[in-house]
Amino acid sequence: MIRAIAIVLLVLGLAGLALAAFEKEANAASGKALYMKIEGPIMPLTERFLSRAIKEADESGARLLIVELNTPGGLLKTTESMVDTILDAPIPVVVFVSPPGSRAASAGTFITAAGHVAAMSPSTNIGAASPLAGDGQRLLPENRASAFQRIESLVDRIVERRGRDRDALMATAENAASYSAHEAVDAGVADLIAQDVEDLLFRLDGWSVLLDGREITLNTRGLALVKIEKTYLEHFLNFISDPNIAFMFMVAGFFALWIEFVAPGALAFAPGITGVVLWAMAIVALGNLPASAVGIALLILAAVLLFVETQIQGIGYFGAAGVVSLLLGGLLLFGDFTRPDLQPPAFDPPTIRVNLFLVLAISLGMFAFLLFALRDIRKSQKTGTTASTTPDSVVGRTAVAITALSPKGAVTLGGEEWTAVASDERPVEQGTEVEIIEQDGLVLTVRQAGESPSETEP
Repeated sequence: MIRAIAIVLLVLGLAGLALAAFEKEANAASGKALYMKIEGPIMPLTERFLSRAIKEADESGARLLIVELNTPGGLLKTTESMVDTILDAPIPVVVFVSPPGSRAASAGTFITAAGHVAAMSPSTNIGAASPLAGDGQRLLPENRASAFQRIESLVDRIVERRGRDRDALMATAENAASYSAHEAVDAGVADLIAQDVEDLLFRLDGWSVLLDGREITLNTRGLALVKIEKTYLEHFLNFISDPNIAFMFMVAGFFALWIEFVAPGALAFAPGITGVVLWAMAIVALGNLPASAVGIALLILAAVLLFVETQIQGIGYFGAAGVVSLLLGGLLLFGDFTRPDLQPPAFDPPTIRVNLFLVLAISLGMFAFLLFALRDIRKSQKTGTTASTTPDSVVGRTAVAITALSPKGAVTLGGEEWTAVASDERPVEQGTEVEIIEQDGLVLTVRQAGESPSETEP
């Protein structure tokens, strides 16, 4: 029986492989080109999207991948990774600076030049790729030399694999040179000009490119154009990687965890679970953003100070310091505040920061919370500690049954809940005042208030 099942599973596996190969060949025969858009700053999520698109295009049997590009620049490390991904792609990758009015500035220059075919729409430009520090300032001389060594290595790889003009590419970094579409073609940075994607496919027909060291001719006539959309996960990651969303996740996570610490087990541990989930999302977001260790440390300090404030009497230094730390942490959460010589180079790094009004609103809201909500907490704390509940003081005092004693239940004394047993084993109704006549650890023996010992003892 087991042998028969194994044979069936083997046959099904082989059939699945055959169907996958047949599907890929069918797609290649029918002819399609995959198409994706990259807009905005070059960030780690951009590189992941590109890698997935290349893999999907290869596995689906597409003849080529078209990358429509419009970017102001981005991180050097991510640019290097994207360039290598395109250079090593198993299918032809056409980078198309489009639509008209778009630009492949800074990082986009090298991403475009890395394509098997570099195309541009009219009224687009490419270049101005001078490296800057992570905070957008000029690099120090020692850092500038290191950055240009990396750029030269990047350009050399592109020139070796794609045959671009080295001097024209280096000029974009050394002299911030910028080229229009026609100038880029004349300078050997781009290959051709096309009005739109349909025109691009028309012009690519018969074009020769090098793929894995061998020359192939593109046959793009009549290709079906299939757009690659971002997945739900990629959309979600883009959403939470917004600086404002990441900041709100962090603050909300801190607040939820604070509630769990102040009132352990409240609402079936929902605040604690929510806080952990929110902080997990915040960590994912920070991994895709240039977060500052200074800002994160200040936000953690704010959470600690606000928690300490709830454990002491009076609204004072800890609460005020916590609000100030929250304000500064939000303002400094994104940005590079290390020494200038330690800042990583980037191409026209995008401005990433938390909205000032959002930081102020949350800080003022936390201040209002300190003024009003903590006042009630303190009042509750004060009520629960006005009378001593030490073993030597509870006997002879009056408590209130918060459950029926039949004969065991619970009573409240000085704001604290105790286990209690009726002395005569007669039921005591909920809400009845009782007198404590004996204590055994955390268990009290009580009788109804006003009863004499003779009434309760046989």
